[in-house]
Amino acid sequence: MRAGPHFTKGKQSDVGSILVRASRGMTQIEDPAAYLKLLARIIEGHMEVSHVGVLLYHKGHTAYVFHTTRGREKVPAGLVKLEATNPLVDWFRAQIRHDQVDARLEFLSLDYLEAKERSEQDDLVYEELKRLHATLCVPCFFRKDLVGLILLGSKVNGSPFSQGEIRLLLILSHHAAMGVRTAELQNTAMTDELTGTYNRRSFMRRLEEELERGRRYGHPASLVIVDIDQFKRFNDRFGHTSGDSILRQLAILLTRNVRRVDVVCRYGGEEFSIIMPETGTRDAELAAQRIQGHISAEIWVVDKVTVSMGIASDSGTDPGLTPTRLVEQADQALYQAKMSGRDKIGVWSDQGTRLL
Repeated sequence: MRAGPHFTKGKQSDVGSILVRASRGMTQIEDPAAYLKLLARIIEGHMEVSHVGVLLYHKGHTAYVFHTTRGREKVPAGLVKLEATNPLVDWFRAQIRHDQVDARLEFLSLDYLEAKERSEQDDLVYEELKRLHATLCVPCFFRKDLVGLILLGSKVNGSPFSQGEIRLLLILSHHAAMGVRTAELQNTAMTDELTGTYNRRSFMRRLEEELERGRRYGHPASLVIVDIDQFKRFNDRFGHTSGDSILRQLAILLTRNVRRVDVVCRYGGEEFSIIMPETGTRDAELAAQRIQGHISAEIWVVDKVTVSMGIASDSGTDPGLTPTRLVEQADQALYQAKMSGRDKIGVWSDQGTRLL
């Protein structure tokens, strides 16, 4: 491909600051989408291209989905993903299958394809780049896994990409792949595999954080523990696969019917917990009753499902109330609710558990 000159001394210092920003972003931003937006801003601003698009592989869609686009121009309207069979995707995957090490194959450009004698496959890739309004495509590889793609339009001033700019893009694509994989590993460590909610380890950490924040500002926080009634009966009667389906369905229902700031966790077995920041006892009761209503109205995969709940609250003014103690209080309230029959809510207080 045609390439312009290497970076000048001034440009090299810019590159250094860019790599520092990218590295800091990877350690400071937990959300992969936010990190990719940062990289897209960096690329658009530094290289002055007409547009930048970043795609990531999405298992649910089995396709590469656009996560962010920036610039004066956009990818074709309505285009949100590239299938795994897309010529561009297949071209990069083929290089891995064939163990290609040619540096020219670390990226694709219209210049490169126009200059070579193209095969039928090359023609398909060339037309795909033009369809995407892309002058350059850089893959995001993590080892031999194609995590995503970075698409760049032409430079605003019409000049070709320099060798230094290409090298920088390759480094940033590596940052993107590493950032996404790191976030995925962190997410795996923090979430329950079956339901996708936070796991017990994450629950205790988040609860401690919310109690500390509440005390700092004098705000209350509440904890709700949700337990599926007679869950063993479902497993015995319908099998563990149906039991797992109930757990997943309940996790989705809980997540959809709480606020964005609330934290839903799988506490263990058939129990879930909901951390409710800046929520006193009365508001937690109302939230629990709303959830109870949604559960009652839900069409379940098997039979009718009910839950018992236990509520405990921190006023934000008691420094002696530990996360462990708050969990114990909610557990005690839950126990009383279950002992009083199914589909009950217990609310802990110093005077004893009150049932709703």
